[in-house]
Amino acid sequence: MTPSPVGFTDWKWRVATLLRPWRSEFWLFYPCDADAGHQMVKVCERSGYDFAVLHFRICHECRRGLIAKIRVTGEWAHQGYATRMVQRAIRGCESYAWSTTNRGRQVVFPDSSGSDRHRVHRSGAGV
Repeated sequence: MTPSPVGFTDWKWRVATLLRPWRSEFWLFYPCDADAGHQMVKVCERSGYDFAVLHFRICHECRRGLIAKIRVTGEWAHQGYATRMVQRAIRGCESYAWSTTNRGRQVVFPDSSGSDRHRVHRSGAGV
């Protein structure tokens, strides 16, 4: 049996799926707690298996967004899931400058401590 998605106990996931018997997929959004923190969108099947995942970051201060990682597996590929996940990520931030990771390229985001300093992250290395 596939484990329940992050943030759900097995019981809560079972209740969520039982209350929505018409759904074959569940869209989960994991916001960040700190400015410029990692955020995630997952699409899971009823069993809890996440067949599509998008990791991204948004810096409202810099007006930048970064698509760090996107994955759609197996039979779900080429069905528009990646496009819909990106649309969800950029909602409300359409005017920001968006980029994807690129080895060797530096991406700057505010320090999560709230100071005026900015952290420099190398794309592709834990962003």
